Amino acid sequence: MIILDLETTGVNYKRDKIIDVAALKVRGWKILDTFETLVNPLAPIPAKVTSLTGINQSTVKGAPTFREIQEDLYKFMRGHRIYGYNVAFDKRFLVKQSGKFLSFIYEDYLKSVKKKRPEYDTYKMEVVAKRLGILVRGSHRASNDVLTLFEIIKRLGC
Repeated sequence: MIILDLETTGVNYKRDKIIDVAALKVRGWKILDTFETLVNPLAPIPAKVTSLTGINQSTVKGAPTFREIQEDLYKFMRGHRIYGYNVAFDKRFLVKQSGKFLSFIYEDYLKSVKKKRPEYDTYKMEVVAKRLGILVRGSHRASNDVLTLFEIIKRLGC
């Protein structure tokens, strides 16, 4: 399985851009490989996104564009089922960049959490993690979020 997370300049996949990508390749509850990179959106990063993620223009100045990393990301993901938390969000951004990303099967783990823990009053990933006793290393950075989701999946199962 691949656990995937993106950070973006906003929520509109038609207008906004990817600024952070992380993916874990997992088998048998062990991390086999990782893919992580900041992405230069070649567009302004709004102040509220910087406040949330800590990513600003200078952070991504020397980073590759998505076009430069998309083939490596596709190869990393190829042959695996893709898990994410509200993964439709990530999928829309990936597919906007390249239709090749439509070829994957995406599993939304948020839906699994809602089924497995219907008593929860909120399903924000960091809140769910804390309720499950998982140390959250900081949210809204792709590399931290994939590790948090990996721990949630380990606790609740697929």
